[in-house]
Amino acid sequence: MTTETQAVVVRPVLNRPLAVFLSIAVAVLSLIVLAGCSTVGGSTDAGPQSVVLDTAMIGSGFEGDFDSPPASGPEAQRGKTVWYISCGQSYIACSRSATDFQQAGSALGWNVTVVDGKADPSAAANLIRQGIAAGADGIALMTYDCPGIKNALIEARTANVPVVNFGSMDCDDPAFGGREKLFTASLNIRGSDNQCDFWTNYAKARADYALAALGGQPGQIIHINETSQRGHQCEAAGFVAQVGNKCPDCIIVDTPFTFAQVPTKANEIFRSAITRNPEAKVVSFPMDSLMQLGLQTVLDSSGRTDLTRVGAEGAPPNLELIREGKQDSATVFPLDWYNWGLADTLNRLFANDTKMPSEGGGYIQVDRTHNLPADDNVELPIDFKAAYQNVWSGDR
Repeated sequence: MTTETQAVVVRPVLNRPLAVFLSIAVAVLSLIVLAGCSTVGGSTDAGPQSVVLDTAMIGSGFEGDFDSPPASGPEAQRGKTVWYISCGQSYIACSRSATDFQQAGSALGWNVTVVDGKADPSAAANLIRQGIAAGADGIALMTYDCPGIKNALIEARTANVPVVNFGSMDCDDPAFGGREKLFTASLNIRGSDNQCDFWTNYAKARADYALAALGGQPGQIIHINETSQRGHQCEAAGFVAQVGNKCPDCIIVDTPFTFAQVPTKANEIFRSAITRNPEAKVVSFPMDSLMQLGLQTVLDSSGRTDLTRVGAEGAPPNLELIREGKQDSATVFPLDWYNWGLADTLNRLFANDTKMPSEGGGYIQVDRTHNLPADDNVELPIDFKAAYQNVWSGDR
């Protein structure tokens, strides 16, 4: 094994300010050259291509890398009225999360109202205010960064209505000037309540699969990334850093878009990236919903059967795409687990418990020959629902 210092090449697909990715490139400093890598055949008869994986680059991903949820905590604080602000019901990850939180709320004896923030911070801020006016005991939300809903969070704090968060950056994030935290609590994932840590580590795992799909050789990766939210910026930084560390000769084709451009403009951007980069061997996308919102059509119409499709959360429609050979992989992080953990976080606040332990979690790699379930549920090594219900029942 040898080490040296070198930065990954990031190639923009469209003209845009490069400040974010220049800072990423500066941060990508170390190289780890892996020796003695083994390979295994992936999809051979139905996939977009015959994928030969360098499994050494995936590490423990196929086995699953998870920490357990907390083993103790307050009993269920029953009878609470809670509003859950969806990050956008047209995105499958958001609609699934809303359902998962409702299920956790039911187990806690809460009345949970789901409202649609439509991936719009202004809409989410108005919904926070509506929840306060409606007498909600608490509010939970996902992926709305603090600056976009700042005044509403201040109003919630004034009204003593706790607001808990998964996936969003608080106002103390350095990118926002390091100001005062305004979320009452953010989900603690594997020992950190800094959501940037979660997104960064998750993206590194997805990058591992993208590199494995190159067969351990340098190549081009079309990296689709959403840029309007700080969490997705952290995710992009983690992806680029991991590729740079493990494959400094790889070329990342930077393909940025924003939620406001979905679906029409975003799909034009994706189509352009694929057309302009015929040498690319992998396309990686950060949200499964993009496939249902047009990315699958873009990929299918491109005729690029040699392009490995490295997906995201492992939503049920995307698991079916893997079965059909229309998507190659998913780096599954358990959205249901995290939303139960978010409910546990809010329950602790209702019980005046200021200790916010790690809610556990992790990820597992899924492809056609590893961990692909027959139904919609990827099997996890930990029964997190039973663990939470054990705590909430007081039987611990």
